[in-house]
Amino acid sequence: MKWGTKYGPEYVNRLYAMVRRNLSGDFKFVCLTDDGTGIRPEVTCLPIPPLNLQLAPGQRDGAWKKLTTFEKDLHGLRGTALFLDVDVVVVGSLDAFFEYPGEFLIIHDYARPWRRQRITGNSSVYRFELGAHADILAYFRANMDKVQAEYRNEQTYLSAMLHKQGKLGYWPAAWCPSFKYHGIPMWPANYWEEPFVPEGARIMVFHGECNPPDALAGRRNRAFRYIRRRRSGRSRRPAAHAPQQRAGTEPLDHVHAASHGMPQLEVVAREDARRHGILLQQREQQRTQDQEDGGHRGAVDALVHLRAEVNQKQQAAANCYPALRLEQLAREIAGHRGIAEPREEHRHHNETDRREAAPPEGGQQQREAVFHPACQM
Repeated sequence: MKWGTKYGPEYVNRLYAMVRRNLSGDFKFVCLTDDGTGIRPEVTCLPIPPLNLQLAPGQRDGAWKKLTTFEKDLHGLRGTALFLDVDVVVVGSLDAFFEYPGEFLIIHDYARPWRRQRITGNSSVYRFELGAHADILAYFRANMDKVQAEYRNEQTYLSAMLHKQGKLGYWPAAWCPSFKYHGIPMWPANYWEEPFVPEGARIMVFHGECNPPDALAGRRNRAFRYIRRRRSGRSRRPAAHAPQQRAGTEPLDHVHAASHGMPQLEVVAREDARRHGILLQQREQQRTQDQEDGGHRGAVDALVHLRAEVNQKQQAAANCYPALRLEQLAREIAGHRGIAEPREEHRHHNETDRREAAPPEGGQQQREAVFHPACQM
């Protein structure tokens, strides 16, 4: 299903190519759309049935149009239908989606740490019998305001109604992983590890603001969901963190890049990513320690050099000035160079030196200043 201008005809054409490559036997590929321009001839384009949804200015339709797939008579189509969003990426065989038992099957919406598991399904991929659930659409048309007030979007409403009827079922968890939640390495490994396809995946789901072209270009640059841009020529490795492979699934040989215009995504082992993270942290700690040690050594060397300079000037001053000026000169040098004041024991020795240098009381003799030749102008 395609409406509006967000997704161009290339999405439909690539989706058809991926399905043709991964589904055995004959099938009919139908696109419900308001504009079939540019869509390849193998795809049957049919108009979206009217929903007559009343929206306030600026209000999004919340994909309520998907409910029109449950028309009692959808353009005369009959049989089993597998609905696919136009922005999914097919990475494995689709045959099992038509074989898995259940009356209505949908992706179980992805559990997150901040919320409990819900019955809600993700309607990016669902299977049903055409014309079998017309009551879902009929109730919505008769109670649009009530349904929109109670349910956030079409998949919440659809899941709740079918759950009440006991018809709701879910695909195996490994079949339809989220690229956003399961295909991006955990932080901080996402800054050096590339996106990957989890083991056992058949359809990668791109929900939210990130679409395949964005993932390819690395445009979703959030700190914890940063996407490293894909580099070609890398080998594929199994994912140690992936869910257990279920019966009926097949190992993935490659991502069908030619059909969707995306390079092959590498399968990255999370355990390797964790080891890289630990090594990176250790290297950073060692670098910080070396910088601190280097700073300390530099400070010590500078202090030793400064002390030697002060001693040299004090020695020169001893030959140039009377003993009464030595402490004052040392303080001037220390203040100019940022050296701390002399300690108490040094101050005590200086006081003793001054008393010894002072002339006897009552004496008329003045100590004559003797200047070193180097100090004379």
